Amino acid sequence: MASLWRSLVVALAVVALWAVLAHSRALFGQAVPPENRPTPPKAETVPERIPEADEAFERFKARDWPSAVELLQRAVKKNKNLPPAHVIMFQWFAQSGQGFLARMSLEQAVMSDPKDPEAIVILGNIALQERRINDAELTFLKAEHLLKDFDKSPMRKGILELQTLSGLTNVDEAHERWKDAQAKLELLLQLSPRDAMVMQRLARALFQQGNAAESLKWLRKSKEVGGPDILTPEAALAKFYEQYGDHRNAVVWMHKALDKAPEDAATQLVAARWALEAGQLDDFETHAVKGLQLATAELQRVPEERSAQVMARLLNAKILRGLAALFRKDYATAEKYFEAARLQSPGNFAATNNLALTLCEQTDEHTGQPDQAKLNRALELVNANYKIDPRNPEINSTLGWVLYRAGMLARAEDALRQAASSGNVSPDTAYYLAQVSYDHDRRNRELAKNLLEAALNTPFFSMRAEAQTLLDKIKAEPPPKAEPLPKAVEKPKNAR
Repeated sequence: MASLWRSLVVALAVVALWAVLAHSRALFGQAVPPENRPTPPKAETVPERIPEADEAFERFKARDWPSAVELLQRAVKKNKNLPPAHVIMFQWFAQSGQGFLARMSLEQAVMSDPKDPEAIVILGNIALQERRINDAELTFLKAEHLLKDFDKSPMRKGILELQTLSGLTNVDEAHERWKDAQAKLELLLQLSPRDAMVMQRLARALFQQGNAAESLKWLRKSKEVGGPDILTPEAALAKFYEQYGDHRNAVVWMHKALDKAPEDAATQLVAARWALEAGQLDDFETHAVKGLQLATAELQRVPEERSAQVMARLLNAKILRGLAALFRKDYATAEKYFEAARLQSPGNFAATNNLALTLCEQTDEHTGQPDQAKLNRALELVNANYKIDPRNPEINSTLGWVLYRAGMLARAEDALRQAASSGNVSPDTAYYLAQVSYDHDRRNRELAKNLLEAALNTPFFSMRAEAQTLLDKIKAEPPPKAEPLPKAVEKPKNAR
């Protein structure tokens, strides 16, 4: 039964991989942190500092939560602009990493004051972040209904109306209802006329309706308003074309962007990511190297108020530079940049995950075997990620490959089959699973062959050469001999 389940998982993984390849050119979204992705705003109306609230926070830190709630309820009565007491408790629990208690506080907020929309808006944003789009839509519609009669605080009402409208716009974008999204974004711009991110979202909605000229106009306006931290309009339009599947026009506009802003770090980095997804390794490396140089220099001259944005860009540059080295199999260089990214942001998944992959590939120069010290560190990194999110398919994929490099085939195969069972199978994962399954049991050769053929249908991925070598090896092997059927056992002549 166990072997039947494993075979079914692999078969489903092959189907899932072919489905991904049929609908997507870009398979590197999880490897590199995205830029300019609209993020749902937090529903938190910032409270004024008042004594009861300060005292409540002290009681919260002392884990005297009932007293904290009671003090917050007193504070809310004094200041109508404060969120409900349990919403503030939710924020404190969330900020201190106590997710379960944060969720309980949010549910308590809904039960304690069902006519106050703030907790509902937060639940809508949580649903968006978890990609539960239909749940998010229903939740924001409920918040919109509650806001019609909400009169506790004009300030809170205005903030929550803006957040609810933004949330419903995110829903329209997720469902690709571009005309509806356009109408809401135009309304958001009336309420916040200098919001560069809303302008970029409007540009995308217009582009998706076939209006590239109007889209470019709004991209240019967003750059004028947002300044140096907003992507070059031509590069943003190139991204739209690539996402739309029009690679020819994407090339034209990316070259225009590079001609117009050759010394802009963000433009170089988006060109690097674009080249990676297009399978142009030389261009990818060129833009990643230059982007890192520009981001490093930019950090030295920016004012303090912009340093956070530039640091984020520098982190992205380090990861892209590491990926360029990883694709070249230059593991020492890749380790250098992934380690630098991890030191800058210890919790960054792309940095730690790719560092683990880089470490496990390195060998001892004398024995040619995996470098045991680096392999042990790779296991530490990937196990730490696994403890945080054991169901994440990319984490299970990396865990499986590191375990394979450590010689633990059975555990490696289990982790990779877990990664494949998610239905979202990257070509690298397909290669890992094919290699491990084939080495573990030659009877898996046909499934390994199917996985490899599906992976190689992708234009570009880090283990493409290895996948081709393994596929050629499997095809060159003679088919396995059929095992003879067991002979029937004859009954003794005197048996009844």
